[in-house]
Amino acid sequence: MNPISEKPKLSILVTAYNIAAYLPQCLDSILSQQVNFTYEVLVAEDCSTDATRTIVKKYEQNHSDVIKGFYNTTNMGYSGNLCYLAEQATGELLIQIDGDDFLTDVSKLQLQVNALEANPTCAICIHNFVNVNAQGENPTPNIYLFTGNCILPKDYIYNQVLGPGNLVMMKRSALPAVLPNWLSGCANQVDYAMHCLAYSEGEIFYIDQLLTAYRKHDGSITSLSKKKDFLEMLIYCPKHLAEFYRAKGLKRGAVFFQSLLPNRYITLGYFYLSQGKVLSFLFYFFKGFLQQPNFNLKSHKDMLYTAAPELVQKIKNIF
Repeated sequence: MNPISEKPKLSILVTAYNIAAYLPQCLDSILSQQVNFTYEVLVAEDCSTDATRTIVKKYEQNHSDVIKGFYNTTNMGYSGNLCYLAEQATGELLIQIDGDDFLTDVSKLQLQVNALEANPTCAICIHNFVNVNAQGENPTPNIYLFTGNCILPKDYIYNQVLGPGNLVMMKRSALPAVLPNWLSGCANQVDYAMHCLAYSEGEIFYIDQLLTAYRKHDGSITSLSKKKDFLEMLIYCPKHLAEFYRAKGLKRGAVFFQSLLPNRYITLGYFYLSQGKVLSFLFYFFKGFLQQPNFNLKSHKDMLYTAAPELVQKIKNIF
């Protein structure tokens, strides 16, 4: 048994919204883990319109020694939901597992806990993973540029995201005691932002094993409002991370996050240009250009493709 009344070593945060088809596999893969420590599974159900809430309640009832459900009365969104769970967690270690992903190795959690205990300078532990389709099939291993268990090179996170949240176990002490208010506004960038906060307090240990599956859905942005929100979030997140690192006196990190902003301002400007909003285009274009005045044709081409591929096609048709 794993008495939920005891202070757990690990808090597992599971976000759940309209994933009734996937959630049982996720929770079963967590419950099948072979560990020698206590843990809690906190599941936040975010006002789903399918049977997700019913499933959470069933698992909570059948596994009350481990699982605790939180049932939102209003939709909090992905980032708000995850931040809420993190605030409820009582474990000294945290890991986020989206309810549509699953663990593929029963030793995954134990291996990560062992790695963090054996490497006190590390605040984060990650591992390799496979990508699967919506049906959880056709596993394709992710490719990292390094092999073997190791502490990752210094400043690694400044050059590459760590990967899906299910890879990343963090020491709770590496995060601010009170999570910053801006974190809950990070939308689908919240896991990356949280990883960056933890990274400010230690290194990253890598386990060279395939231990989880990341389920890929259709990630296309189909509406103009979603595209605009996405581009704005690419500004919002590094802007706040730059301020956070600067306040901690971590100049290298602050400079890195600040350096992301100029091209992202210009990209948002190109989006507005594609919508015929010339004043908004000029505002963001010059906001970015004044911060980074070196003109690079390839970079601007990439920004155009990101912001407005249809505008690129129109330009091609003209010429």
